[in-house]
Amino acid sequence: MHRDSSKVQHDFQMRDYVEQVRESSPIEEITREYTELKPAGKVLQGLCPLPGHCETEGSFTIYPQSQSFYCFGCRRGGDVFDLVMAREGLSFPEALRLLAKRANVSLPRVSAEHIRQFDDERAGQDALSLATGFYHQQLMENTKLALWCMDYLHKRGVTHDSIKELRLGVASGSGLIDFLRSKGSKTRLR
Repeated sequence: MHRDSSKVQHDFQMRDYVEQVRESSPIEEITREYTELKPAGKVLQGLCPLPGHCETEGSFTIYPQSQSFYCFGCRRGGDVFDLVMAREGLSFPEALRLLAKRANVSLPRVSAEHIRQFDDERAGQDALSLATGFYHQQLMENTKLALWCMDYLHKRGVTHDSIKELRLGVASGSGLIDFLRSKGSKTRLR
């Protein structure tokens, strides 16, 4: 399938723009606008700032190295765009514009259709991020399978800090599709 060269150029332009906005919007800075964060080893932790989740213990974790977050309470995670989308109730294009304006990054000329297509791609990425968090939470639970897996990882020299930082997980069977649906994933699920 031959792609139109102008579409390919717009794809690269859009990806460059998104990366420029992401790099100009460190997740820890954006998160501090919503909640207080405290260092916990290589990560930062605080109360979850996302709507619909009230807590008294800090289950919300920022991973500065990967510029991502995950809340072990409400099981939501992702990057700085996902954080702003969830917190402010925005679509990806709206969150992109908000962060671009905040970072003083000007928007390139792209069509609304191209932004919609890019948003669809992001929905798939968001589903993968949610799945990562879901499987990580499965590993962190006190089940027979999770305990066996943790023991195996520790015997292989993988530290608890590495497990948390890399968000390692375990697929314990079913539940992922229902979980993704409950989080409003826009990705087509079978």
